[in-house]
Amino acid sequence: MKLKKKILLIEKLEELRSDNLVNCQFYQNAYLSCDKIYIKNIFLRLCKQKENFCEELETLIKELQQEVYALQNNNVPNFTSPKKIKNTSPGFRMHSKRNFYETFKRESKSYAKYLECLAKANDGKIREKLMSHRHKIHLTLSEMNIMGIKKYPIGSL
Repeated sequence: MKLKKKILLIEKLEELRSDNLVNCQFYQNAYLSCDKIYIKNIFLRLCKQKENFCEELETLIKELQQEVYALQNNNVPNFTSPKKIKNTSPGFRMHSKRNFYETFKRESKSYAKYLECLAKANDGKIREKLMSHRHKIHLTLSEMNIMGIKKYPIGSL
C-alpha cells in the first residue's frame, strides 16, 4: 500500500515539476516582451521562483524514486531530468497584453495543484517543501490581488 502511494506521489510531483517548467518559460517570455519595469521585475521574480521550485522538486522526486526502487528490490536507475520546454510561438508577442492576467490564472491553478499534492503527501520533508512552495504562491496571489488584477488589466497599460 505504501508503495502505491509513493508512486502516485511521484507522478503528482512530476506533474508539478513539468507545470513549473512551462510556467517558468512563460514568465521568461513575458519578461522579455514587457515594457514596464515594475511588471518586468514581477515576471523575473516569478521565473526565478519557478526555477527554484523545479530544482527542489527534482531532488524530492529523485529521493522518492530511490525509496520506491529500494522497496521493490530493484537496481536504482539513473534519474535524468527532462529537457526544458521552450515556447517559441510567433503569436506570443501579440498576446502580451494579457500576460499579467494569464499569470494570475496560472498561479491560481498552481496553488490548487499544490493543495492536491499536499493531500497525498505523508512524508514530513516533502510536505515541508510543498507547503513552503504553496505559501510563496499564496503571497504572490495576494500581491496580485492588491495590485488589482481582476479589476484593472495592468498588462495592457
